[in-house]
Amino acid sequence: MHQKSLENLEFFSILNLIEKKAVSPMGKKEIKQLSIERDLNIIRNRLEIVKEIREIINIEGFTPIQNINDIPSLIKEAKAEGAILSPLKLIDIADFLSTVSFLKKFFSPYKDSHSFTWEKIKDLIIIDELKERIKNSISPDGEIVDSASFELENIRKDIIAQRKAIYDRLEGMIYSHKFKNVVQDDFVTIRNDRYVIPVKPEFKGYFHGIIHGQSQTGLTYFVEPIELVPLNNELHLLLIKEREEKLKILKDLTDEVRNFSASLLSNFKILVYFDLVIAIARYAEEIKGIIPLINSKGKIKIIEARHPLLIQTKGDRCVPIDIILGDKYQIMVISGANAGGKTAALKTLGLLTLMTQAGIPIPAKEGSEISIFNQIFADVGDEQSLTEDLSTFSSKILFLKEIEKGITRRSLVLLDELGTGTDSNEGSALAMGVVDLIKERGAISAITTHLDRLKAYAYLSDDVENVSVQFDSETFTPTYKLHYGTAGTSRGLLIAKEIGLPETILKYAEKYIDQEAKEGIDLIERLEKLKEELEKEKEEVAFAHKKLIQARKRVKRIINNLKEKKYQILEKTKKEGLSIIKRIEKELREGIRKQKDNLYLDKFPSKLFDDAKERINAEIKVKPSKKKREFTFKFKEGDEVWIRPLKKKGIFSSFLKNSKCEVMVEKGVKIALNEKDLFPYKGDNIDKRKKEEKQRGISFSIKPTSFLVKKELNVVGLTVEEAIPIVDKFIDTAILHGVKEVEIIHGIGSGKLGKAIREHLKKHSYIQSIKQGEIPGAGPGVTQVEIGG
Repeated sequence: MHQKSLENLEFFSILNLIEKKAVSPMGKKEIKQLSIERDLNIIRNRLEIVKEIREIINIEGFTPIQNINDIPSLIKEAKAEGAILSPLKLIDIADFLSTVSFLKKFFSPYKDSHSFTWEKIKDLIIIDELKERIKNSISPDGEIVDSASFELENIRKDIIAQRKAIYDRLEGMIYSHKFKNVVQDDFVTIRNDRYVIPVKPEFKGYFHGIIHGQSQTGLTYFVEPIELVPLNNELHLLLIKEREEKLKILKDLTDEVRNFSASLLSNFKILVYFDLVIAIARYAEEIKGIIPLINSKGKIKIIEARHPLLIQTKGDRCVPIDIILGDKYQIMVISGANAGGKTAALKTLGLLTLMTQAGIPIPAKEGSEISIFNQIFADVGDEQSLTEDLSTFSSKILFLKEIEKGITRRSLVLLDELGTGTDSNEGSALAMGVVDLIKERGAISAITTHLDRLKAYAYLSDDVENVSVQFDSETFTPTYKLHYGTAGTSRGLLIAKEIGLPETILKYAEKYIDQEAKEGIDLIERLEKLKEELEKEKEEVAFAHKKLIQARKRVKRIINNLKEKKYQILEKTKKEGLSIIKRIEKELREGIRKQKDNLYLDKFPSKLFDDAKERINAEIKVKPSKKKREFTFKFKEGDEVWIRPLKKKGIFSSFLKNSKCEVMVEKGVKIALNEKDLFPYKGDNIDKRKKEEKQRGISFSIKPTSFLVKKELNVVGLTVEEAIPIVDKFIDTAILHGVKEVEIIHGIGSGKLGKAIREHLKKHSYIQSIKQGEIPGAGPGVTQVEIGG
């Protein structure tokens, strides 16, 4: 990526803020060297793992890495010929291994829910044997413990015993009445690792022994009595053995470290990576960063974008802006008042793009989208250099010269105040020439300007959009918002007046604004005002449209409520009508019985039926309109359903598109049916429901029956499947006309038909009793059925 552009966009300032959140020197170094990626998958993976780490830290409430020791330096030292690591350095390695174990344990509950993180963590190598060996051999303060080896433990026991023997002998001398005036102090001391007696100067030759020195004041001599020399010598040999055993222990531990060097370095690399990612996650939490949608097509739509460095200084006062580019328009030309936020908009666009490509969440609204680029060129701010004898104009020309060959379709070009620093006509021509080049190369670009000709150029170009920084004309202050589709005016004199420039200077200045410039400024101001009025009207229309939709919904609800009430009334009327019919039907049966002893209905007087019709018509005066069934049944796979068009049972499979369902009608045979043709299957209740479905209104027609209703039915020779429906119809007719007893002739045969008929009739609620072979002269080939009322 173009180094100067990274500096201009203050990318390194962001890295400095993140670096402060890392805990290890190597982690800080990695952050400083954080790369700008161009591969979509790499960027998405980086952002996803930061998102996961951030979620985990918020759940757990703390960061899992507090420190990372410099393992590479320790390994390098351990690999040197004859090297022996010090106890404290070995403790550093043990602490590092503890961090590795803790980190893997810390993240293990999230291995399924946070797969990107676990994919890295799972590669950590747990080396508990080395960690335990070090911790069992060396105390936290770096002392080798007695249990480090069997030999060391025995040597230290001997040392303790030898010290006690020496101490006891010396103590006997010091407290002896014989040496009371000889010794300077009544305590035993050590000089040159040997136990001695503090003696007064005048008695330094009193003892036959070795003088090991005197105090700084010269008032005390330290004498080793001759009889203690063998004991001190023995102690000295034991101390040498102790040092040799300690070195042997350290050497063994160093050898083990050397053997695990590859695993240690691999773990170190992973921990440094997580130090970096955790630092980014903590920074993202601080700026309320989000993971944007990412594309490589140049499309940019950053909603409520905020500059991260402005968040640091202004906090909630940082004004968010919407940056939209690369979809309808290839280039945006931003114009407007000084200090209105033009340069800040350029920097925000460039910096958030760089952050995304570096795997750093951006401060914006969820749903924002950013394109990745191979190169980002940014000439932002005043690049005047006195040391290099360069004017602002010269430095901008050198920048254009430097980047010209690098501009491609995968480039983002950000140019601040293009064409300034020279004559306005030549500056405008130069600026338009640069825009032509960018258009030709297919790059995405944002440019700020005060040049009216460049604004006019944008109005005339299909792929260039004018964008203005909004200005509050009442308070004479910028709003820092971007207004798309309109060019802004510089308002230099207006701002100068607001700041307090004397009126005398302003009047002189206004005289020198040429008429053409005034007309250009007036035109842009009129266009801005017109745009504001159109936007306001658009908002009013949108508000009115919203109100209209709400009114339509209210009317629809009222209509639906009225329809529901109407349906309820009709249903109530329907139920009342059915009740009347049943009552009159019962009365009709009673009348039939009283008038005739046999079942020939064609001989009944028609007056009975006429009376019934008149009573029904008198009681029922409303005929409801048909109501279309609304499908309300919620079937699930495996439910039994009744298929109305086929008049048979099926097994529900699944819902399809366009109100269709898939139903199994035979084993292995599935068909698509309309939802409205399916009902829950409830056995014998199907016929009743089918009848109710047909009753869309209430209209009745009762006519006298002109055929004879018999008391017997002959089904001899029929199969069970053929006979059962005929028996059902026969029984229903008998019930309807009040017949109490009927006979069904089925023959003897194998007995299967008779048995099936009797079993079937047992399920009928109106059957009181079933008898076989009890009728005189009939035999077992006839079944007698008694019907209840």
